[in-house]
Amino acid sequence: MKIVCTRNNLRDAFQLAERFTGKNFTLPVLANIFFSAEGNEVRCVATNLEMGVEVSIPGKVLKAGAITVPGRVMNTLMQSIDEETVVIEEKDAALAIKTDSSNFVLQGIDPKDFPMLPKVKKDHEFSVSAADLKKAFGQVLPASATSEFKPELAGIFLGCRGRTMTLAATDSFRLAEKTIPLSSANEAVSFILPGRTCQELLRTLPESDEKVLVHEGEHQVRFDFSNIRIVSRLVDGTYPDYAAIIPKEFAAHLSVGRDELIRKVKAASVLSSKLNDIAVVSANGEFFVEAANAELGKSRIQLSAKTKGKESRVSFNFRYLLDGLEALLGEEAILSINGDSAPAMIRDPNDSSFRYVLMPIRSV
Repeated sequence: MKIVCTRNNLRDAFQLAERFTGKNFTLPVLANIFFSAEGNEVRCVATNLEMGVEVSIPGKVLKAGAITVPGRVMNTLMQSIDEETVVIEEKDAALAIKTDSSNFVLQGIDPKDFPMLPKVKKDHEFSVSAADLKKAFGQVLPASATSEFKPELAGIFLGCRGRTMTLAATDSFRLAEKTIPLSSANEAVSFILPGRTCQELLRTLPESDEKVLVHEGEHQVRFDFSNIRIVSRLVDGTYPDYAAIIPKEFAAHLSVGRDELIRKVKAASVLSSKLNDIAVVSANGEFFVEAANAELGKSRIQLSAKTKGKESRVSFNFRYLLDGLEALLGEEAILSINGDSAPAMIRDPNDSSFRYVLMPIRSV
């Protein structure tokens, strides 16, 4: 194999591919990136057996071939190269990387030992805007569970029906749900995507209206966009029927500036207890956030807000409350509550596509 390629294309490809490499003592080749050239295309492929990525970049292919090289080393090396043009040549299971001022040689592993990405049987196929999908992952991911004790809760639910996709995440203490439009009408399909795959998609998807083509089938899913293909296993199991816990009516509504509430919650939380609890108080037409710590002291901060409904005092985990507020994209937040033992909801009055349900801390 011998190719001539630009530094920027190589750098971006190896930087992305390295994130998908794995550590496996019985299969050390997983720490490597499969690097090949054929026709006018150069490919980087990496996998940890749970998910994988294939990146295609243009290059001048002087001789076709393939090799696998250590992902971390190759990525670091590409970040250090200053010259615009890079010549890469494979010979005797080693990769020579040359520029006008430098020469590197990396030992590789025979590519026949590399587990290539599986082909996903297309049971279902649909397309969605990259910007919409990226935004949706950013809004719901914070509500997913961080523990793998219940794998389905550590993943993100994706459900498609007609021209709409619904994404949902919950750790049983809070729930985030987002709906986004699809490019065309589709038959009903749903699956659970692993949280780590969602995180990588969030990092990788472009903020543009470019279409992402999604193929789902045989416990796997593939996302195609730009020059990138990401394949992931799906989480086995059934996602909780979360719709049953979403309240239809509320006893009180508090309307407040999103940024102001975030600042005041952060300020009050400095004196919260080990439970990370702060109280949201609505009384006599006024709105406060309060916190108390037996060892440090207490805080009470008033906010400018419109209150409607019954007077109330409800305690929340301030970190979960902030996650919901920071997921809103508008300037205003509405906090709807039903007392200190029923779920509350956070939403943007101008965006019905996202809602965040939060359990009071007393019921945790």
